[in-house]
Amino acid sequence: MHGKPFVCALVLALAASSASAEKGSPAFARKPAAVRDGKVVRVSFAVDRATDVAVFVEDGAGQVVRHLCAGVLGRNPPAPLKVDSLEQTVAWDGLDDDGKPAAGGPFRIRVGVGLTAKYGGAAFSEQGGPNHITNVEGLAAGPDGRVYVIDNRSGWLYWPAYAVHVFRRDGSYERTIKPFPSDLPVERVKAAGAFRNDRGYLNPIIHRALGMTFYPYEDEPASQMAVTGGRLILTAVPSQSPPTTNPMYRGIAAHLAAIDLEGGVPNDEYAGPALGKGLVYRGERREGGARLAAASDGKHVYLVNIGHRYYQRGYKLQKHHVVYRAPLPAMGPAEVFFGDKTDSGADKTHLTEPMGLAADGKGLLYVADFSNNRVVVLNEADATFVGAFDVEAPQWVAVHPRTGAVYVHSKDRLIRFSGWHDAKEEASLNLGSARKGLIGWRKTAQRLTFALDASADPAVIWMGLALGAHPLQRCEDRGKAFSDLVPARCFKSPRQWRPASDPAHRMVLCRVDADGGDRLHVLDETTGRTRTMRVPRGFGNNQGITSRLDREGNIYSTAAAGGIWKSDPTGKMIPFPATAKDPKLKGHLPGGSSGTTAWERDFSIDRHGDIYAKVRGTQYHGLMHVDVFAPDGRLKRTVLWGVTDGAYGPRVDPAGNLYLMECVKPAGWRFPEAFAPYVTDRWEKHWYDWIYGSIVKFGPAGGNLWLKSRRPEKDHPKADPVPLPDTLPKKQVASSLRGDENRIQGALWIHPGVSHVGDMGIMGGGEHCHCTGCDFDVDDFGRAFAPDNGRQRVTVLDTNGNVILHVGGCGNQDHCGPDSYVRDPDDGRLRPRRADDPKDLASPFAEPEIAFSWIIGVAATDRHVYVADTLNRRVLRCRLGYAAEVTTEVK
Repeated sequence: MHGKPFVCALVLALAASSASAEKGSPAFARKPAAVRDGKVVRVSFAVDRATDVAVFVEDGAGQVVRHLCAGVLGRNPPAPLKVDSLEQTVAWDGLDDDGKPAAGGPFRIRVGVGLTAKYGGAAFSEQGGPNHITNVEGLAAGPDGRVYVIDNRSGWLYWPAYAVHVFRRDGSYERTIKPFPSDLPVERVKAAGAFRNDRGYLNPIIHRALGMTFYPYEDEPASQMAVTGGRLILTAVPSQSPPTTNPMYRGIAAHLAAIDLEGGVPNDEYAGPALGKGLVYRGERREGGARLAAASDGKHVYLVNIGHRYYQRGYKLQKHHVVYRAPLPAMGPAEVFFGDKTDSGADKTHLTEPMGLAADGKGLLYVADFSNNRVVVLNEADATFVGAFDVEAPQWVAVHPRTGAVYVHSKDRLIRFSGWHDAKEEASLNLGSARKGLIGWRKTAQRLTFALDASADPAVIWMGLALGAHPLQRCEDRGKAFSDLVPARCFKSPRQWRPASDPAHRMVLCRVDADGGDRLHVLDETTGRTRTMRVPRGFGNNQGITSRLDREGNIYSTAAAGGIWKSDPTGKMIPFPATAKDPKLKGHLPGGSSGTTAWERDFSIDRHGDIYAKVRGTQYHGLMHVDVFAPDGRLKRTVLWGVTDGAYGPRVDPAGNLYLMECVKPAGWRFPEAFAPYVTDRWEKHWYDWIYGSIVKFGPAGGNLWLKSRRPEKDHPKADPVPLPDTLPKKQVASSLRGDENRIQGALWIHPGVSHVGDMGIMGGGEHCHCTGCDFDVDDFGRAFAPDNGRQRVTVLDTNGNVILHVGGCGNQDHCGPDSYVRDPDDGRLRPRRADDPKDLASPFAEPEIAFSWIIGVAATDRHVYVADTLNRRVLRCRLGYAAEVTTEVK
């Protein structure tokens, strides 16, 4: 394909799609035969339709020693497959993937047709299933005994992303309703922009890439949400900043949003109007977000702990000393219900820093008047003062609608009072254990949230924790005392960083952060064993460490600063001999580190131990180049003279070809045409253009990339890439952040449609961050496994750029294949499948079987693809197979 127009990759993709549309699964028309012919073995077979094929050579133990060929049959199959033929004969020369005589016979030939991927469970986690949670930042109890939990799924302070889970009053997990479930009819989430894609799956719109959000407004989570009229009322801000500001950031104007109790969007718009001019939610972390309470008549919602933003060594919240009220279902604007915005006080008309509130269902509103050390009772009908009782620093208040008992969170205690009139303390619970074991900023950042479930006896109090091993707990009101707090029936999901396979694709590494304990896990697929060790640390800024393996299991790491360092399989440092005596490098390599703080860095180790690493140029976030270092650390050559700072790779196949996931794409191509009817907003177009790039293949000679800045005066003259010989062809390409005078040199082909990959380059200027980006992998056939976050799937390409397969679709954590919850035939509740369930009892989460929300990493072996999903908080193992497969002895 060398020298052909780049658009041929798109034509081939259409051809592959047409072939896959045939009914039934591909099969052999003539089974494979392997016959020795002198020094070679000739493998012949025939298939019944145009499909993809793969030919392996296995030793006597069943291990693959040679990946002979794989690809899509048709007009442009990879060599040595014949063009436009369903009958194939390929020859094996007796060598292994390293070019050495194969050892370990007798040998067998395995031929597969029609690559498939099946759900293989979660990897690098001791527990599986949908019932997991991360950090609780808000709660609300419904009238039916269910509690709604807002959960920071990213676990990342800078770019949080939230989910809403549902638990039953006995503590058992039921489902996740935000992000919306994929089993909903598209009409119920149309207000969020979702649509059905060409594969029939529900497809969300990404409204802001850095927020990883599928809604036009993002959560600024309320510590206390409201449930009323079959809807969950949330606090939200616009997903996009105003057009005149930096698109990196979301808006700050306070809004209310609503979802129904199954995750649908019940209104024509997801959110209501701005609550008021200048009103924002942002508060101090220790105090949490806004608190909401539904009015007794169901026609309004009350809000506290909101105000105006001001700047004083960072943005702060100028809290208003008032209770706001907003109409339902309009959800705004808000009006002052009680108190004064600027004047505080402790009399019958003022409040000072109200922090919680609750309506009793009978016309009274209770307000936790934090700085006045009291709970105030107001008349909902006319906003008049009814009474108050003393309690130290109240932050949350709830009232039992039947008994009139009042529950208050006061400092490190949960207290039940007899009522507001002549209030007497009847029971209390010490909450000091919530901060036990936390030190430094974690101790001060710990935040407690509460909800009261009074739907049945005994009443249940739920407590959420922003940090800790058990982020959701519950206790019961036993009358004279509270029961002990016990964790909900779920497990805490760890943060799992980008997995990576070794150059022979038999081991997989993953960094796992389980409640502050940062470890590397290395799975050996040959033995099934996993070894665990501490993450090796280099010198300098160790933020965002990325690690890779060589084929012996040694570990290579890089971070924001400090280059690349090496350690043995136990984590012991091994200095590179070539730089061991360098006083600055100290045994590290001068590459890999990009200077930024998250996990977007990438580098590769090939089968021979050579290290391929990006090296920064003279401009921060400007063009970079890729150097190749020998196993001892010596610089061998520059192989790619120009790449963007957002590029991933290169990955190297056994033939020495280089594969790059790059921010460029064919000229005139912005993002997949399938999004055109749905991505119509200015900033949505901007984000889709930015996150979509291409897989680019170069030969072993490497290549080059020229990108012409739209602001040439900002270019540093030394940042220009070094030209390669003119014998290598150049093609025009496009990029989201730069002008049209862009060229790529030496590329064999370019296949657009992969994401998330974005350039912060010269036009980035701090407007973007590729910290939420994703890498990819290439197996020993040269098949690329590349993410497509816009369609929540992994695309598999053969070594000629033909589409083999799309793996997965959109789904939240409830999509767990055979482990998905089912509806109980008796009461309709979602629960784990039981052994005595009818065999035909289907789960509503059966499709898609493999589901992703936001992919941040992909690693491939011969047996599986491992996909890290930061919103579903798991590394999903996808089991590779074939629609038909035959193994034959060499005759």
